[in-house]
Amino acid sequence: MLVRRGNSGTNEEGRMKIIGLSSALIIVIGLNTSQATTVKFKGPGDANAVTKESVAQLIANIERLKNAGERDIVVELNSGGGDLQQALNGYAKMKELGVDTYASIYCGSSCTILYAAGKRRTAGKVAKFMFHPIKIELASGLSKEKKAEVKARMDEYIHHFSQRWYEVIRSVDSHLAYELERDNVLTEGRERNFTARTLRRSGFVSE
Repeated sequence: MLVRRGNSGTNEEGRMKIIGLSSALIIVIGLNTSQATTVKFKGPGDANAVTKESVAQLIANIERLKNAGERDIVVELNSGGGDLQQALNGYAKMKELGVDTYASIYCGSSCTILYAAGKRRTAGKVAKFMFHPIKIELASGLSKEKKAEVKARMDEYIHHFSQRWYEVIRSVDSHLAYELERDNVLTEGRERNFTARTLRRSGFVSE
């Protein structure tokens, strides 16, 4: 769903009109052209999971607005995360399209990658951000030799994706990236939770 958001971050009522409507997309544009259009990220389940399908739908919605002439677009995120590769794919495309991001309540795990794509990155007063070690579970019934082989691949996977995740964080907040990497948070450390106020001071939340 897409709605027009005022500069203060609150939805405006009254002076609005619907300019497009379909089963996949609702566009509501306020008459005040200084406002930005908000695209709400929606994924499966209560956690609004980051999946191939949910990221593809998000990008399609943004592109549709861009093609309609919309310049100022804010992606609203409230997600517990999901697929790291899909988040990285979405991050690259969102950077290319030039959007802002807004964390309304919760942005955890790979959601933080999508959030970091914003030119401007804002957050609600109660918004929380969560970072945690990348985890992969071994399938049951594997032989000892097979487990060792799979474990080696998993370690490579975790190293690869943790470095890409750190790079994304570092691009907007070198202090946070240093702190997380120092404590090995994305590989073997403990889950870390931050308030929007804390991350506003370090720069991950830009304003």
